[in-house]
Amino acid sequence: RSLAKHDIRNEYKLGQFKEKYSDFEINENVKNGDKFISTYEDINVKNINVLDTYMKDYKKRYSKKKWLGKLDCYCEKRIFDKIDHIQNIAEKLKKNKKFNINKIQRKYTYGLIIFGSLPLLGLVIPLFFNDLNPLMKKWCFKGCKSFHRKSRSTYTNERAHNELGLIKQAIEKDTWITITTANTVFLCVSTVIVTLVLIYVLKKVIKYSCLKDGKRKMCTKAYFDFIKKL
Repeated sequence: RSLAKHDIRNEYKLGQFKEKYSDFEINENVKNGDKFISTYEDINVKNINVLDTYMKDYKKRYSKKKWLGKLDCYCEKRIFDKIDHIQNIAEKLKKNKKFNINKIQRKYTYGLIIFGSLPLLGLVIPLFFNDLNPLMKKWCFKGCKSFHRKSRSTYTNERAHNELGLIKQAIEKDTWITITTANTVFLCVSTVIVTLVLIYVLKKVIKYSCLKDGKRKMCTKAYFDFIKKL
């Protein structure tokens, strides 16, 4: 009987101890990365800790990377810091109604628009300098020696151009070919770069969201689910 009473007293004391230090145990479990979580708030804390731990390990990850790995690590940190900055602004908006959100929206919106519009600069020359432009029909390159179907015995080169209303420009044909070639290269390269950068940023935004939700890795299905929510 005495042994039974002793066990009952020990269980009672153990129950008091667990009740007294339950919050401490939960916090320690979250801190140590254990899977034991009892409340919704603790789940959020654990999820945030996953992101915070990942952010704090930046220098460690960076030191282990090489070449492109270091660049990826650096760019990822910049993107994550920018997302944190935007979220901090969103939190301020909830507390301060006088905070001007339009300035922030314009800042990031204009930046994305300008960056995304870079390839369009490569379309200026093809759109303006083409056969559909009536002005182009009256232009000739500098040093044009063509008589444009006029008789060489009757007309001089200058007279043939003047009668047909053709204007010799200050640019030679070889120079123009160089310009159009460079423009084509710029158009192709800038389109590829902008597309890859936008895909890269989207991928990092999704990764940030996953880390914030407590997920260290994300499968293909999860990517599509995230994109559908956008």
